[in-house]
Amino acid sequence: MNYLKNYNDYVAYVKNEVKLGNRPRKQQEKNHFDGYWEFHHIIPKSLGGDNSEDNLIPLTAREHFLAHYLLTKIYSEGIAHSKMVFAFLMCCNGNKLLLKYQRSRLYEKLKLEFAEARSDLTKQAHKSWAKSYKEGAIKAKETRIRNGSYSMTDETKEKISSSVHSYFEEHPEAKEHLRNKFKGVWNCTEEQKRKFYEAKAKSTYRPSQETKDKIIESNRKNSPFAKKVVCVETGEEFYSLCDVERKTGSSRGRVKRGIKLDIEVDGYHYEFKE
Repeated sequence: MNYLKNYNDYVAYVKNEVKLGNRPRKQQEKNHFDGYWEFHHIIPKSLGGDNSEDNLIPLTAREHFLAHYLLTKIYSEGIAHSKMVFAFLMCCNGNKLLLKYQRSRLYEKLKLEFAEARSDLTKQAHKSWAKSYKEGAIKAKETRIRNGSYSMTDETKEKISSSVHSYFEEHPEAKEHLRNKFKGVWNCTEEQKRKFYEAKAKSTYRPSQETKDKIIESNRKNSPFAKKVVCVETGEEFYSLCDVERKTGSSRGRVKRGIKLDIEVDGYHYEFKE
């Protein structure tokens, strides 16, 4: 069967009916005609069609159903077929007036065709992605080699090391220059190291326990995570839910939920301290 010829013939028939005034010409004219009308894109929008009057024809629900079915036959390969099958299925599922024309076997057949088409497209996309990924990896490797950042073999490392050693043997003044330049880095005494770490320890601020308590008290009114928590069974006090999580390993969210619902969390009950 020549589906394209049948489709074009029916489009020509509908356009002639519009000229004779038997069908609405625009969406706004539907109310002036009896029956239910839908406007169909002769060339589907997913395949490059537009909303111009030349590309729209008024069809009944049954005609719209058949038009989309013919499109699935006309475009029988590739992504166009997948789009037409999807449009046909959406046309069936999205319009209650079309459901009575929809047959279960036809629906199943088109569903299988749509699934196969999508599967083929996914495989093609994966192959394309794998090819581009491989090409990108090769280009990146070539760039690293060209820039000298590619991981070197042991043989290359040995060559570089021997060349550096031979250079310093031939130019002892260069070796002495580097030694003097970094003398403060690798030649510090144990006493210098001790003084450095003592100075660093003094410069690092560590709040006292009293200061920590003041910070927690100031935040307690606004955040439940800063309230003190007490374990009912052991009587142990925690500064906050975060402190409970840090010391017991129980999630602070679970502990908070346990307090709210009065349920056990990892074998213990908790409550906020007033």
